[in-house]
Amino acid sequence: LQETNAIMLIDLESGTVASSFSAGTVDLDNIDIFENVPRMIDQSTSLEDVPAEPDGITFIRDNFFATADEGAAKKQDDFGGGRSFSIFDICGDLVYNSGSELEQIAASVGHYNDNTSDKRGIELESVSFGTFQRTNYLFVAAHRAGLIFVYDVSKIDRPKFKQVLPTGILPD
Repeated sequence: LQETNAIMLIDLESGTVASSFSAGTVDLDNIDIFENVPRMIDQSTSLEDVPAEPDGITFIRDNFFATADEGAAKKQDDFGGGRSFSIFDICGDLVYNSGSELEQIAASVGHYNDNTSDKRGIELESVSFGTFQRTNYLFVAAHRAGLIFVYDVSKIDRPKFKQVLPTGILPD
């Protein structure tokens, strides 16, 4: 459902659709949307109402889930790409969106690839959840940046960035 910008929750016991809803849009401030020659990162552009088009999804506890908002820009003049991660409650209400924070972090650690600025930016591909020593963590993988962003999601509506981990290769 990525390219239709939708999310569908399936009741696995009955095999029926429990609910479906739009993944919504994202406002992005201070992002780079142009491939520059020579290569130069210029995070001075803003985009409004960009379809999130999530690629990966994971549950956080029973009542919340997170999405990696990759976007699916296809045309040369389409600067799409959600470039963020979102957290929803089970009813489909948006609880949190990271906006352009991950792109700015990637650039600050030298992992921003200007070759994809005009498409999906760092191209968030997947998201996973785990608990370590009673702390809930969200791991968001950026395909084009070769990074995994780690967030403490113990306070579900206020994720706290903890660290970024280079993958060495592009994560899927």
